[in-house]
Amino acid sequence: MLESEKIDTYHLLTYKDTKIVHSLFPDKKTYNKKPKTKYGKGFVSTKTKFPEAYNDLIVPYENEKGKVVYSILIRKFYNEGIERTFIQKHNISGIPESRYQLAERTFTDYESFD
Repeated sequence: MLESEKIDTYHLLTYKDTKIVHSLFPDKKTYNKKPKTKYGKGFVSTKTKFPEAYNDLIVPYENEKGKVVYSILIRKFYNEGIERTFIQKHNISGIPESRYQLAERTFTDYESFD
């Protein structure tokens, strides 16, 4: 049998007591392949900076060579009472070169990541 003559089994769902087709989907999940990424999480770190009055939580993600490619930065600004979440893209040396803000929230008490 040639590849073009391959027979697949499909499920056909119809509306109740009718011949109207609602959905058609294959029996096998060969068409639903998920891409595999080779990124892994590095060591999570925290840093408090005074007199600037902020606290950082950094979650780095490394490529297959062990280099940090991007990271999630959660920074608490104590003077403003605001916590901001960023995603950072790193250069070849592992130094952040660009940062995009994802979220922001306010807090009232002195909260730290430690």
